[in-house]
Amino acid sequence: MKVWLITCPKQRQRKKGAKKRMLRISTGEDIETMIFRLEGELSGEWVTELKNCWRAAAALEPPKYVRVDLTEVTFIDAKGKDLLALMYRHGAKFVARDVLTKGVVEEIERDYNRPVVCSAESRSFVDEG
Repeated sequence: MKVWLITCPKQRQRKKGAKKRMLRISTGEDIETMIFRLEGELSGEWVTELKNCWRAAAALEPPKYVRVDLTEVTFIDAKGKDLLALMYRHGAKFVARDVLTKGVVEEIERDYNRPVVCSAESRSFVDEG
């Protein structure tokens, strides 16, 4: 299993006692499924990092299925939701446990179709924004 621990490289002014924001991305796979396990906040610069990890993993050997485990995600911003929607349109399935992540997943499944699917032969994704 590969693990990326991502923290914002920029030093920001923080209020005393404020938490350091981060996202941990762990990847694993079984026979036909690439699994992304996210822990922390899917927001800001971390959205780009997840997108890069997803594309890098698919470029090496496109998986038949992609599963994104959101059970340890504490916050998802609009850009994070957009990326999850793009992943969904490419066939990703989600695992959600709490009200926040279940709500986001339900919105994505309701609002987005799955017309764009990455073929194993093309090894590329359509960038929708």
